[in-house]
Amino acid sequence: HQSRVLRSLHLPGLNPTWWLNYLHFMEQASQGARPLVFHRWGGLGNHHYQIGFSGDTHANWASLAFQPWFTATAANVGYAYWSHDIGGHAPGAVGPELYTRWIQFGVYSPVFRTHTTKNPDAERRVWAYPEPYSDIMQDAIRRRALLFPYLYTEARRTYDTGVAFLHPLYYDWPENDEAYATRGEYVFGEQMVVAPVTAPSDPRTGLAEQTLWVPPGSWIDASSGARLEGSRLLKRHYNTLEQTPVLVKEGAIVPQRVAATGADACLAARLGVEVWPLKPGQSSRYDVYDDTVQGTSYQKDVSARLPIQAFRSADGSDLRIVIGPVQGASAPARAYELRLPADLPPQSVRVNGHPLAFTDRVKVSGWRYDGNTLTTIISVAASAVRKPVVIEVSRSPVSEAASVGRDGFQGRLTLLRAAYDALAPFERLHAAPDALVLAMQTGDRMAYHPASAPTELASFNGRVSDAQSAVAAHADMLAKAVDQKLKQLFYGIDRHDAQAMAERAAILHAALNRARSLMTEAVSSGSELRGG
Repeated sequence: HQSRVLRSLHLPGLNPTWWLNYLHFMEQASQGARPLVFHRWGGLGNHHYQIGFSGDTHANWASLAFQPWFTATAANVGYAYWSHDIGGHAPGAVGPELYTRWIQFGVYSPVFRTHTTKNPDAERRVWAYPEPYSDIMQDAIRRRALLFPYLYTEARRTYDTGVAFLHPLYYDWPENDEAYATRGEYVFGEQMVVAPVTAPSDPRTGLAEQTLWVPPGSWIDASSGARLEGSRLLKRHYNTLEQTPVLVKEGAIVPQRVAATGADACLAARLGVEVWPLKPGQSSRYDVYDDTVQGTSYQKDVSARLPIQAFRSADGSDLRIVIGPVQGASAPARAYELRLPADLPPQSVRVNGHPLAFTDRVKVSGWRYDGNTLTTIISVAASAVRKPVVIEVSRSPVSEAASVGRDGFQGRLTLLRAAYDALAPFERLHAAPDALVLAMQTGDRMAYHPASAPTELASFNGRVSDAQSAVAAHADMLAKAVDQKLKQLFYGIDRHDAQAMAERAAILHAALNRARSLMTEAVSSGSELRGG
């Protein structure tokens, strides 16, 4: 029927793709469905009929590096929902690091979709890749699923304002030259700025160098926990494979699912709320949007909005978070999981005036502490959504030493673990230095004993420095063992095969160099991120 209509029109200059998108869209609308079209770009004006397929991209780093800028600038013509072939289309085969970075970009894209050409070497199943790539990609996909409430709210904002939630930096900072010059970085909703890693890591260190522009204001690097003040460029911002540079506004409130799958993924029953640190005296607010996700009643604003507000006292010791009451149609009751990342644990927590106890158990009412990310997790039992839920968190004053240890803690801990992993091939001969293990387990100790956090963080920088010295001496000792060809390090290698022995020696020396570099970065990254 559609082809007959097209043949009968004979309109000069009519783009058939544009017209087909219109017909498919209107056909769904006429049936009472919420129209959704996945098709090619039909030209200007086609932003009405999204989602757009961006074409058969090449599976290489240059193609990935182009996509953040391409996706963001599409907002200039109202096109908010580009869908890319994550991993590239042709020739299809893609290395594990490139695919991992492409997946990570996909997490912070309008549409997440993997695809490739018909090529048996074109593997797109993330679980089919070797470790650590498989786990990192699966974690990234879970992160995408957790972000659904934030993405849905920002999609509604796009509908209301006409401004794509993924857009260039110069929309928000038009007076800053860096907003135009920094092509690989973009705004991702009201609370985030993202700069995906789109270049391979240094083969010597395994770290990826990134030039990151910190916009005006106060931000937190979500992957490291470092506090950053803009406007400035970070010209040497390093990332391990699992890290994606995401800046969240200080005081940002990010709604999310509690779990990617299963019963806890049901937003009607349980909502996750992430509240990033605020400055003393600062407040913030975010309204979470929801609707039936079916039909077109959203056009008449048949929906629900849940206001979430956060207030920090002038002296910085108290944090007050108010959730609700919900406005509009909603489930009668809901539980909440509140997450307060990149900060010290509380002395006390109260919900609607009632004290909440510390617990090391998941899915029970109470609060616990993830010391590795400095995140307080508060589980609030289900209550009526028509009444506000008030959470009050009290903390003791933070010493200067603890504040320094807190800044970028998560990122430095990641580097310590990477250094420990780099030393794994030498375990047959010598275990990793105790000083490295002591520093690396700081987060675990705080999780078991949150009250120890101020002391642990105040000591952390010194422990990292001690660990660096210990790893340097350890690596020098192991390098001599490699040169001496100790049999524990060449297990399974024919000692008469000179080439095989040389190859193993090169691998071992590379691992030692990586451990040294990671420890150097762990010591320097905190001051670098703070501008010191």
